[in-house]
Amino acid sequence: MNSNEHSWQETLSEIVNAYNLEKLIAFSKQVPETDVELWRAEVMESGFMTLYSYFSYDQMCGKLDDFGLDLLDDVVESAEEFYGSPLRKLRAEVLHYRIDETKETYVDQAKELALRAVDELSLEIHSDRSALTFRARTYQQLAELDANRAVHYWKRATEDLKAAGEFSVWILYHQWPESITGMREEQENVRAEFNQRMNQYLRQTPDRIWSLLDDAVRMQEYHPSPELKKQLTLWLEIALHWKNEEAAPMLLRTGGLLLHKQGKAQQRAEYFAKAIECFEQFITKDRAHAMEVYYMASVYTDWAALEESQGNSGTAYLAKAWEVYREHEEIVRINFSSLLHYAEFLEQLYFNDQLTERPSQEEILSLAVAAEEMGKGYYSGPGMIQARIAIRHDDAETALYHLCRLLLRHELCIDDLIKNLRGSLTDNASREVTDFLDATLTFMADVSEGYYYDPAFSMEELNTLSRLETMEAWHQRQMEIRNRERLKK
Repeated sequence: MNSNEHSWQETLSEIVNAYNLEKLIAFSKQVPETDVELWRAEVMESGFMTLYSYFSYDQMCGKLDDFGLDLLDDVVESAEEFYGSPLRKLRAEVLHYRIDETKETYVDQAKELALRAVDELSLEIHSDRSALTFRARTYQQLAELDANRAVHYWKRATEDLKAAGEFSVWILYHQWPESITGMREEQENVRAEFNQRMNQYLRQTPDRIWSLLDDAVRMQEYHPSPELKKQLTLWLEIALHWKNEEAAPMLLRTGGLLLHKQGKAQQRAEYFAKAIECFEQFITKDRAHAMEVYYMASVYTDWAALEESQGNSGTAYLAKAWEVYREHEEIVRINFSSLLHYAEFLEQLYFNDQLTERPSQEEILSLAVAAEEMGKGYYSGPGMIQARIAIRHDDAETALYHLCRLLLRHELCIDDLIKNLRGSLTDNASREVTDFLDATLTFMADVSEGYYYDPAFSMEELNTLSRLETMEAWHQRQMEIRNRERLKK
């Protein structure tokens, strides 16, 4: 790459990052004398397509104003002019955004937009078979918009899925009103056919089970149905027999997290066992496995809770979780999140009076201090551990010191943590600590309206203060917050 090439690529990036379509159009007309093909490819992909993706993302996040969809149309039209051919899938995508904007109040307009999207995608299918799946989703929307023709459009959607060799839980298990005549029978027939095909496909491509389960779990969470619940159970049983020796690490993580969540939700020990198997395989394959150690320890912790709920002892599973952390402590200490989770786990063991073997106070505080240093004061977790340990040992001075440090760094942003801590204390807790927490909560309530976060101390500055200076600094900071001008609504 020569210097001139680098220069125009930098210019292109600046234009796109500035969301400037007008400048991008002007830039696209300045064709260089050499490397024209490379230039055209870069302008198309890094220019128009990237700008489209930026606008599209902002639209999905609700960041664009009322003219956002018009901007998207303008980008697509300009990209088509530069490319020299229609970009029908992008046109259909913008039409889908418009459908979402109109379907609640202007149903007829939404149907017209959906039919236009179908037309665009139909012209694209001969050169891009993925347009079939997109068209299936569009037919599904038409079925939801037009009750009189719902069965017709839904059948068209499933025909496209079949032609594409795809399987969509969101389409096949959509719950329709009872008033749509013939839909239930049609769904039962089509599902039976698709499930038979999918079972055959899973035997050939077993890794597909995870994308199916991911969609099914999310759909059952937001749109529960007995039919989907039954199918979800069958797919989970398939997942329990999934061979993971050759699986990629990211797929192992996906499987482990999903099975852990389902094991917890359904209280099924066999899901926990398979989740642990997935995380064990990940750890052997990927050197960056600090979080997977935490995930696996969390499965053992929830398994312990399951055993306790069934009248059994869960201590053996807590011991396994601790063993996992100790075995991989070196890499756990490299990652702030896993290090903090480790410290919090040991704290839980420390407070568990049923255990015969528990970590020492020094071990927990060592991890908490290490996490505090690594987090550079941006996280409250390490300080809260130190405060709770001090409260446990009735060391009010140390507890107040750590609480004041936390408040000087986080102020009202940790109001829920302060409330939870106060709520967890019994009548046996130090009166000095409970009075401090009560006064802090009263202060927070008094200044919450119009409050804004603007801490007076960095972590480095806090580390230079003595205990007495830290407590005095928090007293002074409270007066400053009370007296400063508040934000207006």
